[in-house]
Amino acid sequence: MATTKKQPASVKATADKAKKTVSKVKKLAKKAPKVINDNDALAVIATGGKQYLVREGQMLNVERLGAKEGDNYTFDQVLLISIGGDVKIGSPMVAGAKVTAQVEKEVRGEKVITQKYKNKTRSAIKRGHRQTYSRVKILEIK
Repeated sequence: MATTKKQPASVKATADKAKKTVSKVKKLAKKAPKVINDNDALAVIATGGKQYLVREGQMLNVERLGAKEGDNYTFDQVLLISIGGDVKIGSPMVAGAKVTAQVEKEVRGEKVITQKYKNKTRSAIKRGHRQTYSRVKILEIK
């Protein structure tokens, strides 16, 4: 009969914690954004009451801009800009920074249904709405 030495409870608990920590780190690494090269240019722009993190060459759906397909559109409200690792943060906007994009087309989002019902009076209201977006391609960040 071979006897094995039992590990103390504290050593076993520490090993279990280490395994859990490693699995958490692996899960977080999968969700983490990809590493940005030093040459990449990125910016945070504000349009339509929302903020977007954009890179050159990226396709993006924003609130309807009112520009025709194929037109270039300049976003002047730039909150942050990073070119080649040089980061500038505005207060609230970065002076002189612009992001140029080309309007590809207008697209419509999913239909959203709203429904109201009042009990006893038997009144019901059902409405639908589809938001229109402009799909843009980011051309240049400067």
